[in-house]
Amino acid sequence: MLCLPHYKVGLLGSCFFIGIILTIIPVPALADKHGRKNIYVASLIVSLCAQAAFMVNTRLDVAYMLMIVVGMTFPGKSIVGLNMGLEFLHLNSWQETTVSAFMFTECFATILMTLSY
Repeated sequence: MLCLPHYKVGLLGSCFFIGIILTIIPVPALADKHGRKNIYVASLIVSLCAQAAFMVNTRLDVAYMLMIVVGMTFPGKSIVGLNMGLEFLHLNSWQETTVSAFMFTECFATILMTLSY
Protein backbone atom coordinates (compact mmCIF):
# COMPACT_ATOMS: atom_id res chain seq x y z
CA MET A 1 0.00 0.00 0.00
CA LEU A 2 3.00 2.26 0.31
CA CYS A 3 3.36 2.36 -3.48
CA LEU A 4 -0.28 3.27 -4.15
CA PRO A 5 -1.50 6.81 -4.75
CA HIS A 6 -2.64 8.54 -1.57
CA TYR A 7 -6.24 8.87 -2.72
CA LYS A 8 -6.60 5.07 -3.00
CA VAL A 9 -5.47 4.60 0.59
CA GLY A 10 -7.68 7.48 1.77
CA LEU A 11 -10.66 5.90 0.06
CA LEU A 12 -10.60 3.16 2.72
CA GLY A 13 -11.69 5.65 5.37
CA SER A 14 -14.27 7.12 3.02
CA CYS A 15 -15.74 3.66 2.41
CA PHE A 16 -16.34 3.32 6.16
CA PHE A 17 -18.38 6.53 6.18
CA ILE A 18 -20.24 5.50 3.02
CA GLY A 19 -21.37 2.39 4.91
CA ILE A 20 -22.55 4.51 7.83
CA ILE A 21 -24.49 6.85 5.54
CA LEU A 22 -26.20 3.91 3.84
CA THR A 23 -27.56 2.49 7.10
CA ILE A 24 -27.87 5.38 9.57
CA ILE A 25 -31.63 5.76 8.95
CA PRO A 26 -32.93 2.24 8.18
CA VAL A 27 -31.10 0.29 10.92
CA PRO A 28 -32.59 2.10 13.96
CA ALA A 29 -36.02 1.88 12.31
CA LEU A 30 -35.54 -1.87 11.80
CA ALA A 31 -34.50 -2.19 15.43
CA ASP A 32 -37.70 -0.51 16.57
CA LYS A 33 -39.74 -2.81 14.35
CA HIS A 34 -37.98 -6.16 14.87
CA GLY A 35 -36.35 -5.76 18.27
CA ARG A 36 -33.10 -4.14 19.31
CA LYS A 37 -31.43 -7.34 20.45
CA ASN A 38 -31.76 -9.04 17.05
CA ILE A 39 -30.32 -6.07 15.16
CA TYR A 40 -27.55 -5.55 17.72
CA VAL A 41 -26.42 -9.18 17.68
CA ALA A 42 -26.59 -9.33 13.86
CA SER A 43 -24.47 -6.16 13.65
CA LEU A 44 -21.87 -7.63 15.99
CA ILE A 45 -21.65 -10.89 14.03
CA VAL A 46 -21.42 -9.19 10.63
CA SER A 47 -18.83 -6.74 11.97
CA LEU A 48 -16.73 -9.53 13.43
CA CYS A 49 -16.80 -11.50 10.18
CA ALA A 50 -15.97 -8.45 8.04
CA GLN A 51 -13.10 -7.39 10.30
CA ALA A 52 -11.68 -10.93 10.32
CA ALA A 53 -11.88 -11.03 6.52
CA PHE A 54 -10.27 -7.60 6.36
CA MET A 55 -7.26 -8.85 8.33
CA VAL A 56 -6.52 -11.70 5.92
CA ASN A 57 -7.45 -9.81 2.75
CA THR A 58 -4.73 -8.90 0.25
CA ARG A 59 -6.77 -7.09 -2.42
CA LEU A 60 -7.60 -3.39 -2.23
CA ASP A 61 -10.96 -3.63 -4.01
CA VAL A 62 -12.13 -6.27 -1.52
CA ALA A 63 -10.86 -4.07 1.32
CA TYR A 64 -13.10 -1.25 0.04
CA MET A 65 -16.16 -3.50 0.18
CA LEU A 66 -15.25 -4.84 3.62
CA MET A 67 -14.86 -1.30 4.95
CA ILE A 68 -18.32 -0.45 3.63
CA VAL A 69 -19.70 -3.51 5.42
CA VAL A 70 -17.94 -2.57 8.66
CA GLY A 71 -19.35 0.95 8.31
CA MET A 72 -22.82 -0.48 7.76
CA THR A 73 -22.62 -2.25 11.12
CA PHE A 74 -21.76 0.95 12.98
CA PRO A 75 -25.36 2.17 13.53
CA GLY A 76 -26.39 -1.25 14.77
CA LYS A 77 -23.55 -1.38 17.27
CA SER A 78 -23.46 2.23 18.38
CA ILE A 79 -27.00 3.57 18.13
CA VAL A 80 -29.04 0.43 18.69
CA GLY A 81 -26.60 -1.07 21.21
CA LEU A 82 -26.46 2.09 23.29
CA ASN A 83 -30.23 2.49 23.29
CA MET A 84 -30.71 -1.13 24.25
CA GLY A 85 -28.26 -0.75 27.11
CA LEU A 86 -29.93 2.42 28.35
CA GLU A 87 -33.28 0.65 28.52
CA PHE A 88 -31.94 -1.46 31.37
CA LEU A 89 -30.93 1.58 33.43
CA HIS A 90 -33.67 3.43 35.28
CA LEU A 91 -31.68 6.11 37.07
CA ASN A 92 -30.70 9.16 35.03
CA SER A 93 -27.34 9.47 36.82
CA TRP A 94 -26.33 5.98 35.71
CA GLN A 95 -27.44 6.72 32.16
CA GLU A 96 -25.07 9.69 31.93
CA THR A 97 -22.19 7.62 33.31
CA THR A 98 -22.95 4.76 30.94
CA VAL A 99 -23.07 7.00 27.88
CA SER A 100 -19.77 8.60 28.87
CA ALA A 101 -18.12 5.21 29.43
CA PHE A 102 -19.50 3.91 26.12
CA MET A 103 -18.15 6.87 24.17
CA PHE A 104 -14.75 6.66 25.89
CA THR A 105 -14.30 2.94 25.28
CA GLU A 106 -15.39 3.23 21.65
CA CYS A 107 -12.81 5.93 20.96
CA PHE A 108 -10.15 4.11 22.97
CA ALA A 109 -10.75 0.88 21.03
CA THR A 110 -10.41 2.75 17.73
CA ILE A 111 -7.11 4.25 18.87
CA LEU A 112 -5.83 0.83 19.95
CA MET A 113 -6.77 -0.71 16.59
CA THR A 114 -4.95 2.08 14.77
CA LEU A 115 -1.83 1.61 16.88
CA SER A 116 -1.90 -2.15 16.35
CA TYR A 117 -1.56 -1.68 12.60
